[in-house]
This record gives sequence, structure tokens and C-alpha cells, in this order.
Amino acid sequence: MKTVGVSQIHSCQILKNHRTETALSVFYQGKRVNKRRDFYTRSDLSGMKYSLYEKNSVGISNGSKGQYTQDILDYINFHFDDICRQKGDKHDVLIINGKIYNKNNIPRIDPTMCNEIRAKDGVVSFDAGNYYRYTDKTGYTHVFTCTEDYLGQPQTELSAHRQNENTHIIGKFWRMLAQNGTYIDLYFSREDQIKYLNDADITNGFFKVQIGSCKQEYYLSNGRKGGPIVAKKNYDAYYQHLMSPGIKLINYYFSPGDTVRIGEKEYIMKDDYSLDIPYGEDIWGIEYPDHPVNDIVVENSSLRLQRIVE
Repeated sequence: MKTVGVSQIHSCQILKNHRTETALSVFYQGKRVNKRRDFYTRSDLSGMKYSLYEKNSVGISNGSKGQYTQDILDYINFHFDDICRQKGDKHDVLIINGKIYNKNNIPRIDPTMCNEIRAKDGVVSFDAGNYYRYTDKTGYTHVFTCTEDYLGQPQTELSAHRQNENTHIIGKFWRMLAQNGTYIDLYFSREDQIKYLNDADITNGFFKVQIGSCKQEYYLSNGRKGGPIVAKKNYDAYYQHLMSPGIKLINYYFSPGDTVRIGEKEYIMKDDYSLDIPYGEDIWGIEYPDHPVNDIVVENSSLRLQRIVE
């Protein structure tokens, strides 16, 4: 067997590499590719401009200036997605049908042309493609648009950088009720909830809120100690509970034959521990004694009342 030295192996590897580089050089010559390595060179970039971050809009043709009309304002407020798809929303202008509209010149929506937020037949309804207004306790009139299933500040106000936090909050109140008002007590005080509803002509009882296709039904309770707005399904469950026979939590305070008062009305608890209260009555307005008068005890696998002796 012939022995090959280390130096020979190294020479062969160098020759192999040289042949490979020569072949690659020939291959790349026709493509004018420079095989030399790139070296980092520090340069001064302070004079360079990046159009992405320039304040003035870039790439806008010398289109004619557009004048804001109500039709243009409506198009911005209710078809803004179309403007965005056509890449017409620039930093400081809007491009609509080839015309340029300066965002700083966007006029406000006239509140007098807006629908007042009012209930009709117990329904507070916001229809897509319409304007709405609400005047708060300071006298300021907030303007809203309804776009599909959303109620909020008009896009014209947002594009003109006239965001209003209070308008956003009021819109959120109605949006939550239309979608799911379960956690509304976490965001709005009892006083604010009652005021918004009272201002919309909802003073008590059942009502509905609808924004586009979103719709929910509630009960406004003036007697409830917590949040005044109760989902209708929760009202129905509690009402059925009170009207059904059998000992229940209310019997800590009332025995058969006792008078149960709700406002100016009186109801007598029946012998089977049920109540006969008309549906729709404010059942959270029951006037309870200051202290329980009964104990509920288990006797022979059944419940019975035991009067508390003072």
C-alpha cells in the first residue's frame, strides 16, 4: 500500500479548492457577479430622507383640490374602508375620486342633522348609515355614526385628529349593551347608567338596545342595590324563583301570610311560600326587614321555617 503524507493531502485539497473557484469564476463571469466579499463601510446617513416617515405625503399626484360637501363627509364616515383599499388615506390628506382633501380642513358634522338618542317603543335603535347625537350635562353635544354593528365617533373627526374621550366612553356604553352588558358595572357607575338610559326615555322596566345586527334585552331596576341594568334572562330566572312554591332565601325574612311590599304595592306570601307578583314588576325593589325573622332548618330531609326568638 502506498503511503500518502500529510503535506500531500493538504496540497491536493488546495488544488481541489482552486479548481472549484476557477469553475465558479467561469460560471459567474457571464452573469457579472462579483465573488469578492463585501466589507462594512461606515458612511454618513444624516443627509438621507426616508419618505415613509416624512410629514408631507409622498406620491400624491397634482390632483385638483376637493371641496368638502355633505356627500363627501358621508362617504368618509360610512365608506372609509373603500378609501383605505384605494390607498387614499395619506398622512395629512385624503384622496377621493382623484381629488385631494386636506384633513385639517374637515368640517364638523352639524348636530342638528343627527338623530337624537331616544327609545321608541322601549327600543334604543342605532341603524347603520345614520348620525346620532347626545347632549351631556355640560351642554356639549356629542356626535356619533353607526357603521354596520359599531357606534362611535365619526371618522371625519378621527381623521381631523379631533378625538373626544367622552364621546368614546358614551359610545362604549351603548356598544356594550347591544353586544353583552354583563360587565357594564365595571366600567360605568350606577348614576351614569341611569342617566344615559333616562336621557333616552328609558326610566324603568324592560328595554332593548340594538346597533346594526347586535341586539340585547334588559330590565332597568330602580330598586336593585347594585347595578340597575339586568339581562332579561336573569330577570326571568329570578321571577320564576320567587313565584315558585317552596322555601327559599326570601323566607329568612317572610313567612306565609306576611305582607311583601314593592314600592306602594303590597303582596301576601302564600302558604306554599310563593308570591303572586305581576310579571314586569321591579322584583329587586322588595322592602326587606332590617334583620332575618326566620331560620331555615332541615327536618326529616325537608326544609321548614323556625321563627327566631329575640
